[in-house]
Amino acid sequence: MLGRLLVKTIKALGVENKDINLKENNIFINKLKICGMAAHIRYDRSLVHASILVESNLERLRSSLKKLKYPVINLTEIVNTNINSFIEAFRKIIQEDYKVVEEAEIKVSEVNQASNIYLEKYTSKKWNIL
Repeated sequence: MLGRLLVKTIKALGVENKDINLKENNIFINKLKICGMAAHIRYDRSLVHASILVESNLERLRSSLKKLKYPVINLTEIVNTNINSFIEAFRKIIQEDYKVVEEAEIKVSEVNQASNIYLEKYTSKKWNIL
């Protein structure tokens, strides 16, 4: 679902459909990786995240990893955009697809649950490579 929303956003920014490939948990544009996604499911909740390369320092990315599985590219190298334009387009796609009239406040229980997952998993040495 998140992948479809991101693909719609990339199309809205001007990338042609024929150039985009959503494969497994990645999005490619002309065989170059632009996005990776992952999810954690616990009980009846899920945490899904994506990393999309819009204006990233690709040299720093390459030097921080032992090996990249796929060659990567920034969205700005394909279309004339920036991170703010991407966020605005993504927000618009979500509002249209989910018929969002206005943004809602995040509940304290949701913040607490996200914080617990962050502390239990994402701060562990097993999860982080740096």
